[in-house]
Amino acid sequence: MRWHRPIPLLLSLWPTYWGLFLGGLPSIRLFFVFTLGVVLMRAAGCVVNDLFDQNYDRFVARTAFRPIASGAVRNVEAVLLLLVLLLLAASLLLFLNSLAQLLALPALFLALVYPLAKRFTYFPQLILGLAFNFGMIMAYAAVHNQLNSMIFWLYGLSIVWTLFYDTIYSLMDYTDDKRLGIKSPATFFDGRVYLFLFLLALCLIVAASVLLHNLHLHYAFLFALAFTYVMVRACWHLLKGKLLFLIPILMMRSQMPGPKQAIWASPMLTPSWREAVVCQKLFDQQQWFGLIIFLMILCQFLSV
Repeated sequence: MRWHRPIPLLLSLWPTYWGLFLGGLPSIRLFFVFTLGVVLMRAAGCVVNDLFDQNYDRFVARTAFRPIASGAVRNVEAVLLLLVLLLLAASLLLFLNSLAQLLALPALFLALVYPLAKRFTYFPQLILGLAFNFGMIMAYAAVHNQLNSMIFWLYGLSIVWTLFYDTIYSLMDYTDDKRLGIKSPATFFDGRVYLFLFLLALCLIVAASVLLHNLHLHYAFLFALAFTYVMVRACWHLLKGKLLFLIPILMMRSQMPGPKQAIWASPMLTPSWREAVVCQKLFDQQQWFGLIIFLMILCQFLSV
């Protein structure tokens, strides 16, 4: 259930709180219902993921000792745990309106489909983004009993954000994923994955700036500086080691023999296990982006 790792839980909680507080203050009851719902569904998602991926996890260094992959927990035990978690989560629907209850069906479907996504697409993070952030849609519906364009804009921002931080996370498994043929943005782009992350960071800065403009906040410049700093810092730590290699190579590219595209497959540009600690820290630090957006939404109640 990964309850010993709170950071990924925060990454799912922040978008839910975005939807919960966007445009109005929720009741205390709804706040606790959605907080508990995220905790339960994130745990259920982890169990489903480990059930589907057990034959891969045992061959990946980072996941080899997970309970199901290592044999410490049997499949039947994991399925029973999953059913208990889903029943507890379903009981929370009794406290929601009919629209939020109806939206629980696609939320469940996405949570169950995500673990299979890496079998047929190099971008399973898109499916993860749809599933991981769907609590935002349900929360907004529970408070306002309707949906509008603003919440879908925010949902799109959260999906791009998930694609960004989970691609960073996938860099830690690049060597094992490449060997096992597991699909991810890192194995799709190879050395170009860092450019892909840089472009995603730019998209997030622009999207967050548009949201900031629409909220009409006082001291908006401070928020813009804060989320820009988080993105620029992440990109710098990802790119600084690669730039020292890439810049002189690109400057001399015309004089290099052989196919030009070969440089992107160079071990100096592709992710390596040595970057795992940095990627883990950058992944964990993405919670601050979620917190900044949440504070922006909260500050709408202080603005004229």
